Amino acid sequence: MTQTPTYDVALSLASEDRPRVAPIADYIMARGARVFYDDAVRADLWGRELESHLTAVFLNWSRFAVVFLSSSYRDKRWPQLELRAALVRAMSERRDYLLPVRIDDTQLDIIPPDTAYLDLRQQTPAEIGVLLARKLGLPEPAKRDEVPSPWTPVESGTIRFDYSSHNGRHRIGSGLWLFETAWSKASDRAIHCYNDPPSIKGLAVIPAGTPPSALQDVTTFDFSSRSRTPQTGQFVILENNNGFFALLRICEIKDSSRGAECDQVTFAFWINRDGGYDFSKASAA
Repeated sequence: MTQTPTYDVALSLASEDRPRVAPIADYIMARGARVFYDDAVRADLWGRELESHLTAVFLNWSRFAVVFLSSSYRDKRWPQLELRAALVRAMSERRDYLLPVRIDDTQLDIIPPDTAYLDLRQQTPAEIGVLLARKLGLPEPAKRDEVPSPWTPVESGTIRFDYSSHNGRHRIGSGLWLFETAWSKASDRAIHCYNDPPSIKGLAVIPAGTPPSALQDVTTFDFSSRSRTPQTGQFVILENNNGFFALLRICEIKDSSRGAECDQVTFAFWINRDGGYDFSKASAA
């Protein structure tokens, strides 16, 4: 017998397929869905006895289960456990509880052959996100700008994006070391940076001319303002709500009101996944 659902939907996937699934999870979470998605519930999973907990999630605690089928999914222990539990629930309730999505041509005989699929090769993650939101009966978003910002889920790299779109926001990193950056127009030599996103605890700008050796402990800089205005070549420090730090270097700024073809900021970034404060080597790179 099932209990009152803890989740609107549980997502079952192989870790290799997370880049394809993450935009779908982001979209329905932004629409207000209660989602069991491993990257979003990692703290809750920590220390759990996974076999019994995952079985309960997919057997009893969700209104729907979405399984993302691929060759990686077929070969993984936990996804297979989740799938078996979801199938037991679907067969016991005789309704469309199990919602399969294909990522490749992998066939799983355990799923009834007449089950209807969606396919990530034929539909984009955004399209599947919308269809899933409708399946869950989620209310339509109040504003058109309430969509996930662009995301680069790595710990270092270089980003170039239009800061006049997505409310000037772009995410870097992943999980506990996720940072959502926020920007707005200042000029073609400087740009406003904010600590407004929920993931950000504070920000600081490193004064021009600061030697790399001074970045051995970035907590010593001034985090006392909601916004700062770094110039091209300057460094920004971000701290997220989990206590991780990121260092950003402003590489280029384009301003459409000053002759550029678009509003665009380019920045290089480094995230200390070990929770440390020393960016002296990164800043010297």
